[in-house]
Amino acid sequence: MESNNYYLALGDEVDLDNKQKVTKSAIKLLIVDIVLQICYLGYPLIAKLFTSQIIRLLIIFGFTVFFGIFANYFALTNKVFNKRLKQGKVIGLTIVFFFLLAIIVLMDFIYKSKMLHMSAFKVIGIIIVALNAAICEEYLFRGILFNDILLALHKNKYGIFWAASISSLFFSMIHLFNLTHQPLISTIGQMIFAFNLGLMLCYLRLISNAMIWGILLHFWQDMSPQIATSNFGNSHVLDVIIVNGPVIIFMLVTIFAFNRRYLNLRK
Repeated sequence: MESNNYYLALGDEVDLDNKQKVTKSAIKLLIVDIVLQICYLGYPLIAKLFTSQIIRLLIIFGFTVFFGIFANYFALTNKVFNKRLKQGKVIGLTIVFFFLLAIIVLMDFIYKSKMLHMSAFKVIGIIIVALNAAICEEYLFRGILFNDILLALHKNKYGIFWAASISSLFFSMIHLFNLTHQPLISTIGQMIFAFNLGLMLCYLRLISNAMIWGILLHFWQDMSPQIATSNFGNSHVLDVIIVNGPVIIFMLVTIFAFNRRYLNLRK
């Protein structure tokens, strides 16, 4: 049996054999995540107090910088494993994953080309808002929440799979807050896509053993002219299910297989 002494990177930050320390760290991560979630959902209310678009963008940018620094400090680690895992038999699934990823990125080129006809100020605004979502949401869901779930389930042999699935589910559910400014049907379509994207971002963190690539992908995905509108969703729910359903199943299978790969390597 191949063995490379792999272990969870959380083990370098928390004594995983000490139940009391694990519980204390898990509770601390949960509290940090809840506080940051409240701040992330609440700070736009402060920005709306100002009529100047420039001041609003400065507030968003400043919040993003401080949020990233704070979240990075309390997330315990940006890695999942002590070192990047060798793909082994999972390489085939990973190749298909990158193929699907390439399709998503390339298809976005066409839609993002609309930004060429926008004013420079509007484009800068879109970039700042997209950067805010990418950094804040990645640390909230693929960083702190993922680490918290993985820490709580570190003795469960499929803890990685459950951490990815549950954090992606919460990432999907957070979009329910968009009901304040968009129709229910659009929100449902957005939630289905968000669950799929959450799984893909989790897998990107797993195979890269880092946060940065998920942040960049999330930034690319959100850097869209649609940010300038009040409706971020997709009202064609059936089409969303048809397109995203098979990919969601594929991602769940892929993450499960990757989890098994980790189990084999750490023996």
